[in-house]
Amino acid sequence: MTQPTSKKSCRKLQPEQEIGWRVAEEVAALLEKSITPLAKVEHNVMLPVIGKSRKRQCDVVITYGEHPRQTVTIVEVQKRQRKPDINTFHGWCKKMEEVGAQHLICVSIEGYPKSIIDEVATKCGPTVRLLTLAQLRETKVSGLEFVYPFVLHKTPHFTLEAVEPGVRLESPPADKSLTLNSGDKVFTLDNSQELQSLNELIAHDLNRVISQTFLEKGVEEPNSYSLEINLGSAKRDLWLHLDGHPQKVLNLPVRLRVEITVSKIPLTILTYQQQFIDGVLAWVTLAKGIIEDKEVSFQIVFKANREGFLELVSIRQQGIERVDLIVSPDKATIEAYVAKNLSMAK
Repeated sequence: MTQPTSKKSCRKLQPEQEIGWRVAEEVAALLEKSITPLAKVEHNVMLPVIGKSRKRQCDVVITYGEHPRQTVTIVEVQKRQRKPDINTFHGWCKKMEEVGAQHLICVSIEGYPKSIIDEVATKCGPTVRLLTLAQLRETKVSGLEFVYPFVLHKTPHFTLEAVEPGVRLESPPADKSLTLNSGDKVFTLDNSQELQSLNELIAHDLNRVISQTFLEKGVEEPNSYSLEINLGSAKRDLWLHLDGHPQKVLNLPVRLRVEITVSKIPLTILTYQQQFIDGVLAWVTLAKGIIEDKEVSFQIVFKANREGFLELVSIRQQGIERVDLIVSPDKATIEAYVAKNLSMAK
């Protein structure tokens, strides 16, 4: 007797499920509009579980960069008209770990219970970000508007071209002859007893002089230029040690050739840290990378003002001499600046 052939049944979504997926699709569209065009935003993605032969469904996946320096953020949407509970939240966190994503964004229509907010504040830190759908629609407070998912780190390199005429010591030697080799450790600075070379003195002063020459005047620093630095001053304790006799240096002008190299530091974008500053939750942007075999990082903290716009609160840096913030209401201006400097990095 021939058995009837069964047809594969198609599961029909319930009204609440249909609404849920429409919300997830809207979230994907909003994220795509809000973040850098260099990021890839996908909806309803099956990501493989690390070390397993199965996959996990993710509502939205945001991918930055290229392998092996690729950053993956998964976005999980509460698809029901109520706040997610703590077990749902733990399931999202577990999924982030299983698929090897670096960040998790949670999107809810109704907000979050105190249990989830407290757990993010005390345990998750910048790895997990809590958003409501209203916040995501309101781009002025979304914190997602970044031009590129990296920051540019500029490193000046100098070549000593000449020690200019005008070297002056408080008590010059009788024969008035002075020969300086840039690598000889014959100087001490301020109260330090450590001997330094002319090259080390220049490196110590270079960023300060560059800042005063260009940044404080609002002038863009060229890719390559000559610069004069006066290492001596009557107000500064700089000593030149000649045959065991320290001489205070009043004037020591040098001319340098400065060349700028540019490196990219990956930006931990879409980071929302539940950190209270003056009673307000702060938005934290982190960047971390290796520049010339040295680990560098910085953290920029923002908080929303009464109008809902983000204000700069603080900058913390490590391994970086200076941080230059390029701010413009014109996105094209910033993109042109970045494009110019990226051409220097190649």
